[in-house]
Amino acid sequence: VQESKSPNLAANPGFEDRGENAATPAGAEGAEKDWETKGAPKGWSLWSRAGNTEFRVQSGVGRNGSAAAVIAAGSGGTYLQTVKAEPGQRYLVTCWAKSLAPEAKVVGQFGIRFQQPGGGWHARRDLEPQVDLVESNDWQPMILFVTVPDGAGSFVLMPGAGSVGEGASVLFDDVAVYRLTGG
Repeated sequence: VQESKSPNLAANPGFEDRGENAATPAGAEGAEKDWETKGAPKGWSLWSRAGNTEFRVQSGVGRNGSAAAVIAAGSGGTYLQTVKAEPGQRYLVTCWAKSLAPEAKVVGQFGIRFQQPGGGWHARRDLEPQVDLVESNDWQPMILFVTVPDGAGSFVLMPGAGSVGEGASVLFDDVAVYRLTGG
């Protein structure tokens, strides 16, 4: 990636663009009608397991004093961003995450899901990589290698969290999507 100087394909990867997000939710054209953009960072959508998850972008708490996307309180949810792709393409997908859990266990995750070209989830969930955040109060890189399967037309970035206890949160920053070339 460094040698080829591949561009980062993620929109608003550091959550710095704080303007109002009036876009149509990324999953609205498919079966994912419960995604929303109200309150989401530009370029992103939100999904909450039970509608009680707190999402926010907070300045000064990112990796280098920048902004970070935060998930706090509630039964869990995820930020979502769709990346168009074609079968056979390969990608390096990364983000940085940090868990702040004074007394409660927080389950931070970073994964992707494939979508069919016309919308709706791809049938092969076993092909979708995911990594869990190791509990720590330090920033950690979360790294996925993605190969787009037959029948997929895009993949969805999903930095998220399971149930988040009171006073706990998971922070995400510096999301990156790089298309890999060569054999």
